[in-house]
Amino acid sequence: MSEKGHGGNTLALGQRVVMTAGPFVGLMGTVVEINADSRLTLMAEFNNRAVPIEIDTAWLAPKARGSLRAGSVNAQAKNS
Repeated sequence: MSEKGHGGNTLALGQRVVMTAGPFVGLMGTVVEINADSRLTLMAEFNNRAVPIEIDTAWLAPKARGSLRAGSVNAQAKNS
């Protein structure tokens, strides 16, 4: 089963994603359940813990390979 995310990207179970809108912009996680009504559950990485979050798929995008970890200020500054 899959669902459309930000920009029409297809999101699937086990896929790494990044939040692109809402209060947790930049937070990354893994899709663990696809629910009804364009929502899914992901295990987000927050304070070095996995936290389940139910979120609208429109607020998610697939994590690009090799992208920076959220909050990596020094790495982001080097790439600017």
